[in-house]
Amino acid sequence: MRETGFWRWKRVIVPPNAYVVHTRMGRDAPMTLGLGKSFRYNPETDAYLLVPAAMQTIGIVAKSITQEKQGINILAYLQWQINDFSIAYKKLDFSDSRDPLGIVNAQLGEQAEATIKDKIATMSVEDVLTDKAPIIEELTKRLEAVTEGAGGRQEGLGIKIVTVQIREALVSSQKLWQDLQAPFRHQQEKVARISQLTMQNEVQQKELESRQLKETSETETLAAIEHVKHERTLEKAKLENEANNKQKTLQTEQALHATTEESRLNDTKRQAEQQRLEQETILKKQLAEFNLLIQEQDDLLEAKALEARLTRQRQTHQAEMALEEASHQLKMAQREKEVEIARLEQENRNLINESDLLRRFIDKSVDIAAEMPDIQELKVLQTGNETFDAFSAFVAKMLAVAESLGIELKRR
Repeated sequence: MRETGFWRWKRVIVPPNAYVVHTRMGRDAPMTLGLGKSFRYNPETDAYLLVPAAMQTIGIVAKSITQEKQGINILAYLQWQINDFSIAYKKLDFSDSRDPLGIVNAQLGEQAEATIKDKIATMSVEDVLTDKAPIIEELTKRLEAVTEGAGGRQEGLGIKIVTVQIREALVSSQKLWQDLQAPFRHQQEKVARISQLTMQNEVQQKELESRQLKETSETETLAAIEHVKHERTLEKAKLENEANNKQKTLQTEQALHATTEESRLNDTKRQAEQQRLEQETILKKQLAEFNLLIQEQDDLLEAKALEARLTRQRQTHQAEMALEEASHQLKMAQREKEVEIARLEQENRNLINESDLLRRFIDKSVDIAAEMPDIQELKVLQTGNETFDAFSAFVAKMLAVAESLGIELKRR
């Protein structure tokens, strides 16, 4: 199965070969129940159970003890299937998510093993080995009583037993097994021995008859041999004459055949040589066409390589031009920023008034005094002329402007 959707809007897609029971919080009856039924699923309020509907096969190994207190191992299997899932999911344990039917298989296997042991305990070793029908009948009866209910008085488990089979019965004691086989083995040995003796008597009788027949036929054979020798002498002479005649005829035919064969071989050689020349001509033509095709492919590859090289050079040139343009634009932008900074500095200097100059002069008066040489002579100039005072102020402003512009004045 698979879940689709998200959170409260999930869907559970159930395959057609699986039973499902879907319950919801607050509901007594299942929301979904049946074979291969898909449904909507809310993980906060819903729960569901999936169980395979396929027929199950359980292997059983029952180590039993017979009526004679002899150990015997029974190898059997049973097959079962869910018949009514509405009953089965209530009475059986399908809680193992990896193998929902594993617990049920184990329980049915234990029940079957116990039934086999109980039945074997009432039977002899000979009965177990020769007739397994009572075991199958008892096992089927008990399992059907458990799974389908006893005589209709119980509801059952909702499953049905399909088949029960006994595969093999193995005697635990090796010696007992050999003893059980001994009567049949001895009977077979007896039959084999009697057959061997009968065969020896028949062989001796046949040998005597054969010897008598051999001695009787030897005389007849010697006379027949003499007669045959005489006839063969006559036939030999006749055959020699015929052989001489045939040899002469054969020599003549061989000579004629050799001449014919030589002529045929010459024709074959001439045709083979002609075919070889034709093949060489075809091969040379195909080789020339192949070389021409290779040359055309080389020219095409060279043209493509040249085109690719020109494309790369064009792309490189375009990239260099773009890079140079970007560098030029960067320099222009930098130059514009420098001009803007100079303009702002000039505007700042233009905003300096007489009060600012005086303040700066006062701030630097200490440094100026420290840099002044020792006073050797002091002259005091006193004037009350307004023109001279204006000139002094003008000189001071010019000095300040020169200093703000970074112009060094020569001093004595």
